[in-house]
Amino acid sequence: MSDYLVGLIRTFVPSVVGALFAWLITVGVEVDATAQASLVSALTAILTATYWAIVAGLSKRWPFLQGLLGVNKAPEYTATTATVPADEPVEGD
Repeated sequence: MSDYLVGLIRTFVPSVVGALFAWLITVGVEVDATAQASLVSALTAILTATYWAIVAGLSKRWPFLQGLLGVNKAPEYTATTATVPADEPVEGD
């Protein structure tokens, strides 16, 4: 599986988990539609980041927990950026 696909999965799974938890928390909460949308959006962001941080942290000790992010391995990225010497102009300047 490509590192690009692994990265997508490991982004998508925590997002779905965060959204599901946010929705579950707000079930039965009586507020107007605008406030509910804002509440769900904020909770989704917070819970997604929290879920990812907890699983990533715990998987350092117990690697099998990486599966909770959707894939049992982290993507490996390599540097492919070209460098330009400081005395050469950059295109568009």
